[in-house]
Amino acid sequence: MIKVAFFDIDGTLLPFGASHLSNDCARALNALQKNGVKLVIATGRPLSVVPVFDNVRFDGILCFNGQMFFANANLRRYVNNDSLVDLARFEQMRQETVYQILVGMHYDDAPVLLPATRQTKVTYWCDYGLDVIPKDGGKDQGLLRVAHHFGAEPSETIAFGDGLNDLDMLRTAGIGVAMGNAMEGLKNAADYVTRTVEEEGVACALRHFHLI
Repeated sequence: MIKVAFFDIDGTLLPFGASHLSNDCARALNALQKNGVKLVIATGRPLSVVPVFDNVRFDGILCFNGQMFFANANLRRYVNNDSLVDLARFEQMRQETVYQILVGMHYDDAPVLLPATRQTKVTYWCDYGLDVIPKDGGKDQGLLRVAHHFGAEPSETIAFGDGLNDLDMLRTAGIGVAMGNAMEGLKNAADYVTRTVEEEGVACALRHFHLI
């Protein structure tokens, strides 16, 4: 029995560049929630840039590739869009906890990033989108903590994704679903490959597993 469902955003719930859930996807998610399954966003994004959907109320948001969880998914969010660097603020931020570093480079070049570190690792969600996170972090660890929060075993979860930062999460979930537009490495590791995000892959998979 599935109790918690985890969904990546970009390339999974939404086509890249989009900001609104399709009507079919929203209907499927609401039906899943009505059937007693908790809905959790699992993204590499910080909370400040996670979209607020007006047609689905998620039960939680897992941010920074599993580093932070917000049980109230409808918190008001603020983001600073200033492009100028405030040096005083930068020095202050250096003393704060760093949950994740976003790097724009091809994943083939990732090994040059961390040759002298032992506490971090690289995960990537597209060819030129790399995230540096703690070595013991990742969406899989976030899934385990959130499943426990909702009183579920890992075997009672389903997870959807398209990038290799979703790989460990799909392997840890009871059912791991790769989108039809997913990176090949993710498809090879998934329990099921659904249609693309543009072809309503999330809704199709939920119907396939008789969850809605």
